[in-house]
Amino acid sequence: MVNTRVVRLGLAGFLGGLAFFGWAPWGWWPLLLLAVAGLYQLVNTATRPQLAGVLGLCFGLAMHLGFYATVFNTLIHHMGSAWPQALLFNVVVLVGMALFTALPCLLYAWLMDGRHWGNRTALRRAALFASLWVLGEFMRALIFPRMSFLSSGYALIDTWYAGFAPLVGSYGVGWLGLFTSALCVGAWGEAKRVQLGARKTCRWSYMCVLSLLCLGFGLQQQPWVEAEQTPFQVKLVQSGVASPLSAHATSFNTDLQKLVDQVTAVPSDLVITSETAFPMYWQEIPAVLIDRIKTFSNTTDSALILGVPTMNDQFKGSNSMVFVQPNQSSVETYSKVHLFPLGEYVPWGLGWLANRLQASRNDLISGGLDQKPFQIFKNEAALKIGTVVCNEILLSDVSRHWAPNAHVLINPANTAWFWQDVLAPQILQIARMRALEVGRPLLHISKTGGSAAVSATGEVVGLLPVGLTGVLDVHLLGTHGMTPYVWLGDWPVLVLCVLIVLLAVYGVRGECARSELATDLAPAAGS
Repeated sequence: MVNTRVVRLGLAGFLGGLAFFGWAPWGWWPLLLLAVAGLYQLVNTATRPQLAGVLGLCFGLAMHLGFYATVFNTLIHHMGSAWPQALLFNVVVLVGMALFTALPCLLYAWLMDGRHWGNRTALRRAALFASLWVLGEFMRALIFPRMSFLSSGYALIDTWYAGFAPLVGSYGVGWLGLFTSALCVGAWGEAKRVQLGARKTCRWSYMCVLSLLCLGFGLQQQPWVEAEQTPFQVKLVQSGVASPLSAHATSFNTDLQKLVDQVTAVPSDLVITSETAFPMYWQEIPAVLIDRIKTFSNTTDSALILGVPTMNDQFKGSNSMVFVQPNQSSVETYSKVHLFPLGEYVPWGLGWLANRLQASRNDLISGGLDQKPFQIFKNEAALKIGTVVCNEILLSDVSRHWAPNAHVLINPANTAWFWQDVLAPQILQIARMRALEVGRPLLHISKTGGSAAVSATGEVVGLLPVGLTGVLDVHLLGTHGMTPYVWLGDWPVLVLCVLIVLLAVYGVRGECARSELATDLAPAAGS
């Protein structure tokens, strides 16, 4: 006899694996919504809240498994970790990530228990489920720093839901997608009832979904920002050199010569390389190469933003972008503020793993929060440039920080250590959401693939494929003006989610109080 509980757990895992294909590079976003809708139905029919939590855990494990398989591959083949340590690390992180789908399902099932809110409408149920899920995504990114991968809003960048991004950001977009998919499942369940009121509720639910989609389409036509008048020619250099940052520079001479050739090949208003394109500190680059770069800048009136680690007077290193301006003897720098764990610093408790990695520099220091945007000029017009280095693109606060003082964002990155066919498209998908949220064009420059120009509306207007060495020429118009999301951030969505959960908790307490009162009065009524 087949154990139905095992079947349900297996189905939850299957749905989680299916959901993974909702994100780039596949981008089959309907699969994500269908998978979440299927999990929602399983959770609603769970006999106990604990079972609902286990269903959410299975879903989360399968959903994150595909992504963290690339991390395992990186630790083994690119960072020199032994497979037992890499496996232990990935299992711990994978379970930690899955807990943030398990806990929302557990809490939802408890709050919607038949003894409490079992008779609530599909609308309330869907709103609570979406709110708990989004709060789970937010807490996951908060507790696991820089890990907002596989957040539901990113997968919906090519849908009408994305029209809400300039208002409520990626979390708000995700909430709307989750809410409408859950609402459709709940409405379908109520439609099977024979009561006329349930059928009316079903029709209203579907009308609500359709109205939200139409509103999202309308918001996509709203011009939140205005374009600048002066175009700039920008060259994005995808070097194709996958060398990691190392303390030994002698083995990189060939790569250095090749990179300088690419940077100085053709004049442009601005030339940008990827993060750590130069595999040594700025102070270690041979003087002849620095002179060649500066001569090119001076003679062609080209500004350059180069990915070069820098070192301060105390010999502390930073992951920096160096700004070389025409006819300027000194250079400006932007040092990365939000460092990446195990590649740039060692999180508490992970020293045992960091000490066994061969290809990491874990002693870098972060830059200050008061760094200024880079600025270039053309025909008396200025272009202010906000720098978002690599994994900082995962943090919406960084792009929001730059938006009031920048006309364009740049995202130099180095993802050469990871499985490019999966990670590069996902990073680009996230970059598109950041551009749409703040209404700024965004230039994503990768070392080994996926360099792209993204418009202020989140559309990819230029792309270099993964694995190709080359240069992407971009005709760039900056923008000015603010989207509502720049000013409000994620607070409106988070406050809404918390209020919905608090209302549910209040409803549970009220139901329990009324139930206890009815129990106390029952003997008296019988006597």
